[in-house]
Amino acid sequence: MWFATDQLDNTPHGYPRMTHYKNLSGDSGVTAYEIGSAFINVQFSNGAVYEYNHAVTGSRHVEQMKQLAEQGQGLSSFIASTVHGAYARKVHEPGE
Repeated sequence: MWFATDQLDNTPHGYPRMTHYKNLSGDSGVTAYEIGSAFINVQFSNGAVYEYNHAVTGSRHVEQMKQLAEQGQGLSSFIASTVHGAYARKVHEPGE
């Protein structure tokens, strides 16, 4: 199972450290994210984690996703309306 950083107290060693998504709108499908220099991993409410990177998703979209993640609003809508299925890989599937 993947955990946001505010849930790490009981996290087994080795799981990625993700930042809790602020969800300012209150109805986002995104729960956490992890930002790297050329990627963003996004965890959704069903527990699935997807990687979006410059090579596959496009640098302009990834950089916009990073901004939205840090703002805590609009990331899920941006993915649904603009990025669609252009993710690099599924990092985690619920139940794994």
